[in-house]
Amino acid sequence: MRRGVVLAATVVLAMVGCGPSGPHPTSQVSPPVTHPHSGGRATTSPTPTITRLDQIVLGADPSETPAPWTHVLFIPFGNDPDELRYVPAHEAPTIEPTSFAVAADGSFWIMDPANHRLCHFSGKGMLVSQVLGFHALSRDVAVYGPDVLAMRQYQFGRLVRISPAGTLERYEFKSHGHSLYVSDIIPSGDTLVVRSSGYTRPVATGPTGFYEATLHAPVPDLRELPGVPLQSRRWFQLHDSGPQDLVLDFITPEGTTEQPIHIQIVDRPVSGSQQLEGLVGAGGYVAGDGDISLYVKMSVSLPDGSQVGARYLLRMGSSPMLWERLPDPKGVDDDDQWRHLTRGPDGDLYLMVTDKDGIRIYRRPP
Repeated sequence: MRRGVVLAATVVLAMVGCGPSGPHPTSQVSPPVTHPHSGGRATTSPTPTITRLDQIVLGADPSETPAPWTHVLFIPFGNDPDELRYVPAHEAPTIEPTSFAVAADGSFWIMDPANHRLCHFSGKGMLVSQVLGFHALSRDVAVYGPDVLAMRQYQFGRLVRISPAGTLERYEFKSHGHSLYVSDIIPSGDTLVVRSSGYTRPVATGPTGFYEATLHAPVPDLRELPGVPLQSRRWFQLHDSGPQDLVLDFITPEGTTEQPIHIQIVDRPVSGSQQLEGLVGAGGYVAGDGDISLYVKMSVSLPDGSQVGARYLLRMGSSPMLWERLPDPKGVDDDDQWRHLTRGPDGDLYLMVTDKDGIRIYRRPP
């Protein structure tokens, strides 16, 4: 029998134990079994341990109403300079806005690869400026201090840094002379973290995981990390362990706390209480205030053989756990959108949704 508690969105679950053992649900955890750590996790403790908590079961219903996020910006698709472009898939992959970031003044940076540019819009949607030289291999965007960082060519680890004055600096992430495939830019406090999937060539080789990047030279210095930094001496890793299962690792020098999560899917108007099969994936790491926020995307098989999708926010860490339904894209395929969630200068979470007529950006109410 599966142990856990089914939680429907929106869910806030109180957390305790946010010290070295990581967070766990107060009402659902029995004393965990602790055993010596036999893996290769980078720690500084001579006797690191793995503590596996009881499984949490989260409920997902594709038909439920999304949580009430505040709509803050709409940029239409079109051919005018102050519009973005969406190129639907025919024989080539879809080309669409891939990522966004929120600047300190509340303005927005949006990657517009179909127009070969990175756009800077005011908080009211006016085009302020643009940086050219981007394309279909341009992916993540992030605000880091006063600057904006953008992956110009993620398959070769090529990054552009844009200062408030508009000057550009170019970098290429490498290891032992080989270019790295860099998928994510993750600011975490004063630390800049990038995620590597290994060498561009030869494929399936080279260093993978999370690295602290120091942008002092055209080839940045990289220092391997146990995961995404959440606080001093505390990191996060994510693992998929099954079609509807995730494992969240909270890591300290003393060891790792594993939190297994199962997503239980129903579509009540279609199938009542019958559990449905689906594929669940999570990513889009957003770190802040001791928490990690993840964008969870699922594809669900209905009894008639059709497929529906659903998106959720999962937040865990020092704050109460949060699981809530997010708006779906309307009328288009957003499979090539890379970053859906980001954190603004006010600490709030922002969401970019690709719709048939343009992109919409929402802010989660405090």
